[in-house]
Amino acid sequence: MPSLQPYLVFKSEITRLNRLYWTSKYSYTKLAALLEVIAATGIHAKDPRVDHIWGSCDTGEASTLTVSLSEFLDTLASNAEALRTTSILQMCSAFENALCGYFYLCCLYQPLKEDSTYTGDAVPQLLKNAAAFEARKAALKLRCNAALHGKYSKRVGVLVSTWSLPALPRSVLTKLNAYYSKRHLIAHDQSIDSADDPDSSAIEIIGRRLAIDEATWKSMIADFDSVLSTIDIHVQKLVVVDRGVHLAVHKIVDRDGPQTDSELKGKIQNEWRTGSLKSAIVLSAARAIGMNTRQLANQTLQIYR
Repeated sequence: MPSLQPYLVFKSEITRLNRLYWTSKYSYTKLAALLEVIAATGIHAKDPRVDHIWGSCDTGEASTLTVSLSEFLDTLASNAEALRTTSILQMCSAFENALCGYFYLCCLYQPLKEDSTYTGDAVPQLLKNAAAFEARKAALKLRCNAALHGKYSKRVGVLVSTWSLPALPRSVLTKLNAYYSKRHLIAHDQSIDSADDPDSSAIEIIGRRLAIDEATWKSMIADFDSVLSTIDIHVQKLVVVDRGVHLAVHKIVDRDGPQTDSELKGKIQNEWRTGSLKSAIVLSAARAIGMNTRQLANQTLQIYR
């Protein structure tokens, strides 16, 4: 089943973080091996300074090369750990943004479940009035910020309870909350437990720095992905049943102007990753949001606002 945009954005960010981490780790590993080979070749002290093995003319780089090879290799190893830890902030932000994305979509398609006092239209009728749609998006930003905050189990619970999605297992929610705690520690306390403890030395405080091993890092990615994949499936089945096609038609025609049915279908499939679409579905969506069609000379239909 093709995915909705929030999950696709999350997957893109996780792909970026994976590429960053693994290419960096590869560079660290190969550099370490190369330095050890050079150090073992020719005349060098037992544990030579790195700049005596392979120096640099760059001032910043050169300042880090005045240590022994063994100390430098330890730094390379710790860099991989630091990269895992800091990347958790991006990973968690991507997860949080995806939850917000689903909140937006669900509110646009089934608004009364979130706000029984709402008197406006839902998608697709809402898209007939561009000004009303923009105003609705602005209002939902405030509602999303108010509704989705705190522990991840609470945020997921808002989606589940409001739109009657199947509940996630308690064990999964417990894991999500543990990840939220790690994210909070990294973002607000330098990844250090009790970073402002007044009766601990700096060495003690720094020694309590959070360490994320590779297995834990992989598990976080897998768990976040599994949760969002599950939510995506249920939201498509119960709320956004059109794969977001109405929103895609609105966006593309307003952005690019009149489109032939084949042009519009191609852009929706390529940009919105909806999977295969029939032209009839695209035309039906266009008409449902108040767009017009006309026959061109070559028997092609053009869709326009």
